[in-house]
Amino acid sequence: YTDHISVRFFTFLATLPDYLALVFAPHDLHMDRAFPVHTNFFETPVLLGAALFALATGFVMYSIMSKKQTANSLLICWGLLWFASAHALHTGLLLPVNAFFLEHWMYMPSIGLILALCEHASRTLMQVKSHDVKLLAMVGVIIIAGALGITTHQQNAVWATPLSFYNNILEHGGDNARVQQKLAHILVR
Repeated sequence: YTDHISVRFFTFLATLPDYLALVFAPHDLHMDRAFPVHTNFFETPVLLGAALFALATGFVMYSIMSKKQTANSLLICWGLLWFASAHALHTGLLLPVNAFFLEHWMYMPSIGLILALCEHASRTLMQVKSHDVKLLAMVGVIIIAGALGITTHQQNAVWATPLSFYNNILEHGGDNARVQQKLAHILVR
């Protein structure tokens, strides 16, 4: 990983589908994960990540160079550029990183995507004349917010104490010497 930029790039690409899943459907949340190093471009996670990367890059290039720029395409372009700039240091491309996949690395990058998508949805709904469609959209937002609220409440139980936090990491993240050492310090006290 530290010797070859191509291995770092393949591993970075492989993280993109998993990060996208976490941003839009938070699940299986735990801090430290055992994410594999990818050494071959033709592995499924790397190919999926490459497709996402190519789509995003193509969309940004098209939006910037198009003579028919729309406010909505520029919004999405802005969200993607925010994501890329906020996530650049976590990719391992500039410098090797000590972990490959940490969910808290998505907090800042996801802000750009979510703001752009929400503004796009808002502008689209403003153009809709049907009251029923607007009501349906509002009900959908309430359901999504409720589901995310329940997920947050459940996650707070995991974060309640250091003991529950580290035990959850070990349950989901596999063997991790750093976490085991921190858990041992808590248990010795």
